[in-house]
Amino acid sequence: MDGYNVVIPDICQKRMAEITLPVMDALQSLGHTPTVLNLASIVQMYQEYRYQRHACYEIFGFYFQDLMKRSQVDFGFCVGLSGMLEDVSKHEVHNLLDEAGIPNVMLVHSRDTQSLLDRLEKTGARDWRHTIMACTSRIVVEALLAAGYRNATYCPPGANTRLFYPTDQVPENAAYPLLDDQRLSRGFDASFIGTWTPGREALLLPLQEAGVNLGIFGDKNWERTPLGVSYGGPANYLSEVNTIYNASKINLDLPHEATKLDDYISFRVHDCLASGSFLLAYPRQGHESLWEAGQEQAGSYAVGELLEAVQHYLAHPTQRAQIAQRGYEAVLRDHTWQQRLKAIILPGLELRLLKAAAA
Repeated sequence: MDGYNVVIPDICQKRMAEITLPVMDALQSLGHTPTVLNLASIVQMYQEYRYQRHACYEIFGFYFQDLMKRSQVDFGFCVGLSGMLEDVSKHEVHNLLDEAGIPNVMLVHSRDTQSLLDRLEKTGARDWRHTIMACTSRIVVEALLAAGYRNATYCPPGANTRLFYPTDQVPENAAYPLLDDQRLSRGFDASFIGTWTPGREALLLPLQEAGVNLGIFGDKNWERTPLGVSYGGPANYLSEVNTIYNASKINLDLPHEATKLDDYISFRVHDCLASGSFLLAYPRQGHESLWEAGQEQAGSYAVGELLEAVQHYLAHPTQRAQIAQRGYEAVLRDHTWQQRLKAIILPGLELRLLKAAAA
């Protein structure tokens, strides 16, 4: 299984770096070679053949396939739908890879099943034969299968232990150092990293009013709320968030109003636990299916009980540390991106390679 060449569109690296770069690193650690596909050059090729040479789309497709063969590409990997060319309703990166017969995976991390189905229908995704949709939600997998999409599989989020690690167990090959920056590491009772929503503001405001030392990081909308006094500015997910996790007694995973899936799991869950830090998470079905010991692995709260849960765990540091340690050990044992690739993603891609070779 070693030595595959995996092409990854640069649009994923730019728009979804917090997912794409950890997966690229995991591929490298397993002995594979991720290569970034420059979409600007592909668009230029498309425009040249379609408009300057007045050739048909099939001619452009032939040269794209030839480029992939000369580059010895084995697989493709994309995070979500990645539109390109001038007609994003049809010419997705996945279409090009699929038309070239290259097995590829589209990692689907969706909050809303219907909007995903609507977008897939517009892209002509039903015709894909070589694309696996690896979904972080079982509900999404079931919806895709029910709608007639055959190549959908469940792939829960993973963690990258070069990016997220405990203060006292810094790996030799750590991607980013822990930062000595008071904005990020001044020692919070509780912290939250994410976009502002009215619901999240309503959950956090009672904590601030009760005197909990809060650290809030994310978009600038937080500044315009009463929680602005606890706002620490934006935080780069790859280089700064691990410092915040380690500096916080309690890290919070708060629901987003746009999330319409009961089993949605944010990437912060596994990343936070990989840092050896305590996570207080809003319980979802996905937690129960991933963690053998149930939600005790991360701690949990119900809406309306967040302040009570925070006060309880602040008053019980030993219990907090024990839960964090169990979560850390479980992530290292079962929930890294390397394990997701080996157990879920690469086997499906390899099967398609074998079928293509036998055809």
